[in-house]
Amino acid sequence: ILFPGVTIGNNSVIGFKSTIYSGVVIGNEVKIGGECVVSYNVKIPDNVKIKGRTFIDSRCEIKSGETWGGNPAKKLS
Repeated sequence: ILFPGVTIGNNSVIGFKSTIYSGVVIGNEVKIGGECVVSYNVKIPDNVKIKGRTFIDSRCEIKSGETWGGNPAKKLS
């Protein structure tokens, strides 16, 4: 589910049954696994990988090239 106001960069992939809320900005070459939730106003920079079933909220400080996973989300690499 993509809510209005979501921006998605080039060559980014969003897995099945994921929910992306309003105000989210997704960079280029981002991979979001299945069944993820990305909460309001989150910015995901370029080349980030989000593992399946991860909950990302505005407290996550995601940097380009990182991998995140879990609920609550944490940086994996």
